[in-house]
Amino acid sequence: GADAVNGQGGFGGAGGFNGAGDFGDIFGDIFGDFFGGGSRGFGGFGGAQKRGPRRGADIRQHIGITFEEAVFGKKVSLKVNRSEECDECHGTGKIPEKACSTCHGTGLEKETVTRKVRIPSGVETGQRLVVRDGGNAGGNNGIFGDLYIFITVKKHDIFRRDGFDIHCEVPVKMTTAILGGEVEVPTLEGKTKIKIPEGTKSGTIFRLSDKGIKKTSSDRR
Repeated sequence: GADAVNGQGGFGGAGGFNGAGDFGDIFGDIFGDFFGGGSRGFGGFGGAQKRGPRRGADIRQHIGITFEEAVFGKKVSLKVNRSEECDECHGTGKIPEKACSTCHGTGLEKETVTRKVRIPSGVETGQRLVVRDGGNAGGNNGIFGDLYIFITVKKHDIFRRDGFDIHCEVPVKMTTAILGGEVEVPTLEGKTKIKIPEGTKSGTIFRLSDKGIKKTSSDRR
C-alpha cells in the first residue's frame, strides 16, 4: 500500500522497499535480467536484439529401390538441393547495414550437393534414414539441419516379403506331386532344385534355410 511505498509499512526499513525509487529499481533489475538489458529498468524492452545462430531446416527426400536392393542393401548417390551460407555476407544477410544483393537478405544461397548414402540390408517401405548435417545451412553461423530419406521398395514379380522371410509360389506338375521328384525354384541368388515327396498336396510349404533377408542384428538370413 501507500505506507509501504513511503517507507512506513511492514516492508520498510533495511530489508524492505525504501521508497518509490527502490521499488522501480527492483522491477528494473528483474526485467533487465529477463531481457538481457542489465539494471536498466523498463528500458530493457527497447531496441532491436541481434539475432543469434539459427539451426538450418531439415530436408525430406524420397527414394525408390528394388526388392533385391532392399534385401542386400546398396550404396546410392543422391543429389540434394539445399541452402548454404552466403559467401558475401557470411550468413548475416547484410553488408554491413544494407541487404546483401547476393542472398537478398536471407543469408543463404542455393546449392546442389551429391550425398553418398548406404542403404542397409533389410529396409522396408516407409522406413526412414537420417543423414546428420545433410540439410539446409543455419543462419548466422548456425548448424546444418538433417537430411531425412524415406524408402519405398518396389514390388517384385514373384517374391513377397513376410518379415525377414521371402515367400514364392511355384507351380508343380500333377504327376510330380503324386509320384514325387525334383522341381526348380527361384531364389534371389538364382535357381535351385528341391525334392518333392510323393503325395504332396497343393499349398504345401517348403523351406530353404538362409535364403531370406538378413537381420540387422545377426549375420544369418
